[in-house]
This record gives sequence, C-alpha cells and structure tokens, in this order.
Amino acid sequence: MKQTDTFISVIDQLNPHLKKYDLNKMVYDFENLNPNIEVSQLQIEEIYLFPVYKKVN
Repeated sequence: MKQTDTFISVIDQLNPHLKKYDLNKMVYDFENLNPNIEVSQLQIEEIYLFPVYKKVN
C-alpha cells in the first residue's frame, strides 16, 4: 500500500475491466485472502493480497 492507495483504488488498478462493484463481495474476498486484516485496518507500506476477478463478456 502506498500513501495514496485506498481499497477501491487498488481494486480498480487490478481489475480495470470491472463496470460494477459488489463491495460486500470484494471486502469478503479480501478478508478471506488476508484473514487477520479488515479493510478498515490497511496500513501504508504493508503488503496485502487483493482479489482479481475474471472479465465476463
């Protein structure tokens, strides 16, 4: 995480094809990938796993 990053900005960077967001699902997926971290606890200069979603045509 960089100082200017937010949860949504990182999701956008990793998933530029997304047109709609299911924020509850994204938070759920993030917290499953990072079991001891809540989205509200993100820290600068830490490394986290973020979900990447397949592009649906």
